[in-house]
Amino acid sequence: MALISRKKLNLVEDDRSLLLNPSLRRRFGVCGALLLQQVHFWCTTHPNSRAGEAWCYNTYETWADQVGYSVRQVKYTVKTLTAAGVLKTGNFNKISYDRTLWYRVDY
Repeated sequence: MALISRKKLNLVEDDRSLLLNPSLRRRFGVCGALLLQQVHFWCTTHPNSRAGEAWCYNTYETWADQVGYSVRQVKYTVKTLTAAGVLKTGNFNKISYDRTLWYRVDY
């Protein structure tokens, strides 16, 4: 039996893992499922109460890094999920030129 080298093992251990909900994947694709799960995670673990709801915020670049897709794909997915009524976006920034979007899952 061959031993697994430490270098190969670090590849798995040093990276974070995201679980993929099969029903979300079938309905919204892999990027959509991962994005919805990340928004749910951030809203439940680090909630920011705005308009009586829990919201989270990140840039498209940060979301892309978290789900492993391009910024372009994340923008498209946010647009698709918003149009489907599953993802809500808002701008609750105090500075008018700050265009960072806030997100929440519309359960």
